[in-house]
Amino acid sequence: PSGDWKPYLRTMSNHHHPYPPADTAIARDPVCGMTVDPTAGKPTHVHGGRTFRFCNPKFREKFVSALED
Repeated sequence: PSGDWKPYLRTMSNHHHPYPPADTAIARDPVCGMTVDPTAGKPTHVHGGRTFRFCNPKFREKFVSALED
């Protein structure tokens, strides 16, 4: 490409995306990879200050069990 692209990069450093709050963002089940709606009342587990969301209780149990091994 022709031209000076560095000024464009400087403007990108001030670019921000409006992400939704964590409570309303779609999460991914760490066991099966399925998306989970946090407002649907699905099982959760807090580990290391992070809330993990699961599509069913058996995957939550599997996740917690793996942490204990």
